[in-house]
Amino acid sequence: MNNYLFNRTIFFCAFLVFYCLEIKSQNNENSVPKIEIKYQIMAKAYEDSIVLRFAPTSPNALPAHIESGISIEQKVVRGKFPYQISDWTLINQTPIKPWPLTAFNTEVYKKNKDMLLVAQTLYGNIPSTKSDEISKVKEQTEALTNLYYLSLLSADYDVMAANSYGLRYVIKTKIDSDEKLFFRIYSNFNHPLFQIDTTMTFVTYGEWEAHNSPDNLYIKNREKAVELSWPVNRELYRWSGFYIERSDDGINFKRVNNKPFLVFRNDTKYEAQYVDSLEQNYHKYYYRIQAIDPFGDLSSYSQIVEGMGVDLTAPGPLSLEENSDNGNGIMLKWKFTDKPPSDLNHFVIKKGNYINAITDSIATIQSGTYNYFYTEKAKTKSTYFEVHAVDKAGNVRASNPVRYFLPDTEPPLAPKGFVAKIDTYGVVTLRWSPDTLDELVGYRVYRKNAADHKFVCLQQGYLNDTIYHDSLNLKTLTDEIFYAVCAIDLSYNHGKMTETIKLVKPDKVRPYPPNIIDYKIAEDKIWFEWTNSPSEDVVSYTIIRQILGEGEATDVKKDIKPNEHSFVDTDITYNKIYQYTLVAIDDAGLASDPSFPLTVKTYLNGTTEELVVKNIDKKEGIGIQWNEPKVKPGYYIIYIDEGKGMMQYANAGPDDTRYLDKGNVLNAKYGLQAIYPNQVKSKIFTTSLTK
Repeated sequence: MNNYLFNRTIFFCAFLVFYCLEIKSQNNENSVPKIEIKYQIMAKAYEDSIVLRFAPTSPNALPAHIESGISIEQKVVRGKFPYQISDWTLINQTPIKPWPLTAFNTEVYKKNKDMLLVAQTLYGNIPSTKSDEISKVKEQTEALTNLYYLSLLSADYDVMAANSYGLRYVIKTKIDSDEKLFFRIYSNFNHPLFQIDTTMTFVTYGEWEAHNSPDNLYIKNREKAVELSWPVNRELYRWSGFYIERSDDGINFKRVNNKPFLVFRNDTKYEAQYVDSLEQNYHKYYYRIQAIDPFGDLSSYSQIVEGMGVDLTAPGPLSLEENSDNGNGIMLKWKFTDKPPSDLNHFVIKKGNYINAITDSIATIQSGTYNYFYTEKAKTKSTYFEVHAVDKAGNVRASNPVRYFLPDTEPPLAPKGFVAKIDTYGVVTLRWSPDTLDELVGYRVYRKNAADHKFVCLQQGYLNDTIYHDSLNLKTLTDEIFYAVCAIDLSYNHGKMTETIKLVKPDKVRPYPPNIIDYKIAEDKIWFEWTNSPSEDVVSYTIIRQILGEGEATDVKKDIKPNEHSFVDTDITYNKIYQYTLVAIDDAGLASDPSFPLTVKTYLNGTTEELVVKNIDKKEGIGIQWNEPKVKPGYYIIYIDEGKGMMQYANAGPDDTRYLDKGNVLNAKYGLQAIYPNQVKSKIFTTSLTK
């Protein structure tokens, strides 16, 4: 194995196994995680050949893909029922692999950006800015994953990129009208840490016909742009991207995008959307789209749609500057903040009884007029006005609202039902009853730190609710805090304040718990590590241990200093479940809640027991059976020897004592190996040949 492959394999194995073991140990203590190597495959028939496109489902398989490649088998189904079905036959005599690095080093390929991306993904070095190993692995994994998915797209669009990647295979054969060809693909990589999976696809006669074009193309005019949309969700399985083409005359089209426009699968999104920016409005353009599939083949064109950029910009800001009441009505005057727009058409005067419901149109004013006299006399109930400027394209800009009302100089009453409380974390909740007598713009909340201090308002603007939350720092020198509230009416008269409420701050706040972040299990000890509580007043930690099913939890170690971050428990016994929690203690002696518990189980030492393995009676089928061991393993590995030595063949669960071979393999020798949860392995116990 070359240095690149060795380093990349160690890189992935270290990262994935570390995290998989951590997750699996919490969810299923008897299972052993494996790195899955699986390929997705699709086939497309042409008149004289069949093209296969495939790719690993995860970048974790790249080292195995480079080292061992893949094999593809074919099965032919002919005729009508009962069908003529052939055996699976290997169609590639040598494994299908990526090109070696030296094959990319030509002047032609160096100019191909898609092939350069493939080469970088397969053989490039991935730098890291992190210092610790875990962060470094995470950063490099994310970078390689991004490169991996980008390179798969390049293989979709470029045949040479797909060939160099080892993700394309051509079979020079013509499919008959009564045939259906099945293909299955699998990795040739063989290692106990990896699980090899098989994927199948098929093709039938007549599939070389061109894909239908994308349909239901829709265009929406926007400001110096058009927005194209079309349904895609049901077609994503066969389309990799789209080319958008534009024309001035509807005949001569040119691509807008040099690279295919990508649409990612989303079960809630049924349309693709593409925005084409334009230099000017009201210039007609013609658009069509074309899809490209993973085989690099283009679909026919969609229907042609017409669109243009249109004016969607409303007139500039409009200020309703003055309203004066002479007893007979109200004079409204307005102006633009900037110069009037050149395409101004008219104004619309609107009114309403509420500031958020100014909907009644009462007059239309020509563009050169900037005032209007409303003759209805003022009433006790407020009336609100707005002026709307409308341009020739129908775009509308509303002014600020103004209120028409009788002069109001009487302030509102002080809010009633004013109460306050404070919790142990210093969060203050203030409540009061809503005012039903006055029209209010809102409330203001005031606070002071001492009885002889002046009140300070806590918010900008006005509060529209009758509840307010305030957060206090409990480590200040003052033990008391004071609050009051007042109401403000629509004439901006400030009402009387409520009576002042005094609150006493809680003495202390319990610290936040620490967090257990890592652990290891050995034959004679359990080690774990934690991060400190974010509370600044923590002075020590206590470790609490409980053997599940065997009594109450007890303190294992107290008075752990904040600079200590790990603990080793050597007082353990095999096959017991231990649960650990940490509690933070602050300088006031207050204890935090327990941390999220760490639950682990101790496992077997390095010894295993003998297993008696024998063939299953041929009347029941082909396979093996064995005795139930005293100590249950995590799982079993089934091996098979068909004349080329023992090879890993299948897995069996920890409760299984027999295995039936669904493949009906004849003249083979089986082997059985027990794998225990701490990775202790038994020897391989074998049987005689099947008959």
